[in-house]
Amino acid sequence: MYYKNILALSLMLFCIYFLKKSENSNLFFVIFIVFSGILAGIHRPTFYIFGLSYFFYLLLSPINNSNKKYNFNLLYKNVFGGILIILLGLFFYIGTFSRAIFSMIHPVLEGFIETGNSPGTFISFFEYKFLTLAYLPFAIFGFLFLIKQKKINFLFYFFIVNFIIVYFQFFFFNRFLIHLDIALIIFSGYGFSKLIENKKVSNNDTKIIQNKIAQNIQFSGIESKQNKIDEPSYSLSKSDSTSVKMAKEQITPSTTNPLLERDKAIVGNNLINPLKNEYAIIKVKVDEPARVKIVLYDKRIKVVSNLIDEQKDPGIYEVKWYGRNSNGEIVSEGVYFVYIQIGNTVVKKNIIVIK
Repeated sequence: MYYKNILALSLMLFCIYFLKKSENSNLFFVIFIVFSGILAGIHRPTFYIFGLSYFFYLLLSPINNSNKKYNFNLLYKNVFGGILIILLGLFFYIGTFSRAIFSMIHPVLEGFIETGNSPGTFISFFEYKFLTLAYLPFAIFGFLFLIKQKKINFLFYFFIVNFIIVYFQFFFFNRFLIHLDIALIIFSGYGFSKLIENKKVSNNDTKIIQNKIAQNIQFSGIESKQNKIDEPSYSLSKSDSTSVKMAKEQITPSTTNPLLERDKAIVGNNLINPLKNEYAIIKVKVDEPARVKIVLYDKRIKVVSNLIDEQKDPGIYEVKWYGRNSNGEIVSEGVYFVYIQIGNTVVKKNIIVIK
């Protein structure tokens, strides 16, 4: 199964390359048609996303950005190529057309109505977002450079179509994470080359951008992990007082933070270096007797430490996290997520660890 994915992705990249080269040569357009037809016969999901992208490219690429005129000759060429690709692709399904094609129509249409369901063994979009942090800033730069220079090519439409399907969780959306990732990697390469060319980037700039993006990523997905977490084994004692400290404060106007009133939980100093004994301060406000639970996760949504799981009386409570896991070991650099539950209220924050 997976070798088909690899082969289909390789063919798709060749198709994108040949389509670009066909702007100056009809021979490459013929090669593009042949490779696209083979792609249709090898892997239907990849061809679906490729075909949707080509549909928008077919309609919009004839627009001339310089004089705003529509190039009908290019449109006819694109349409003719699209028809040949479909006919060539159908050749692979002779005798199995009904089972191979018609059987997919219902689940695809249903995927636009009942979003969020996708068969297959794939990572979630939530997990995927954190895997892209290393190159996402450059991908954004590359995408913006492409728009600025008005180079709206097939890859542009391919990225937009993939992003819409994955973000809104339409049909087979988890399958297309790899397609979206390929587009992001290509954009990041283009963006990085442009930044180096213009001497507008440094390692420090990149790290700042990555941290800013991490701070704004939502925590939609941690709740589903909560149901799988065992009862916390972390308890406060003398031996681990260097890792976590819990203290109750009096509720007075002087100690009540407006953000704390609104959010019920805040994180102070969420950028820490454990090697310098820096710590993050997690404050929670309990309005009535309730169970307070604070759990830290890493970017893979694995539990780093169960900081507290106790019944608390009304008051303002403070937890200091020194960048250590439940075993007292200093954690790696990266983004860590704080899941805070106060009774039925859930608050999600993040802490960034640097060294």
